[in-house]
Amino acid sequence: INDFEEASQKLGGLQMDGGAFGTGEGALRYTIEREGIVTYPVVSPLAPPSGTVATNYVRGIHNEQNFNKYCVSHTTSRSHPPEFGGNFFCATHSIRVPGRTDQLVAWAGIDFHGTSLPKANPVDPNTSFRQSGLAFILAKRL
Repeated sequence: INDFEEASQKLGGLQMDGGAFGTGEGALRYTIEREGIVTYPVVSPLAPPSGTVATNYVRGIHNEQNFNKYCVSHTTSRSHPPEFGGNFFCATHSIRVPGRTDQLVAWAGIDFHGTSLPKANPVDPNTSFRQSGLAFILAKRL
């Protein structure tokens, strides 16, 4: 968490804002009305404005410079066991993380990392292999 907070500060404190209040302050608020008085207390700061959502994401071994030091990936669903590929690798440390549903992986973005190809036909839009998830990074480039 500290890594993302420090990275957000490097970006001038930029955080997500649902725009409901138009303040751009990046704070989660609730509306509380009591005795005719409406208040909007701050509950917690919101996340920095970056992330990725993907299905069947594959990328060869690479590394990257981000605003944050650590990257975090959460596989939310997966249709096949690890032997069907689509596994995560941190090549810098010779680590293979077998793909599983509801799995969280964190690594330093500057370390060489990537994913293996799934055992699926890449041009078949009806492949039965499905892996979905999201990653949290503050990339320096699009």
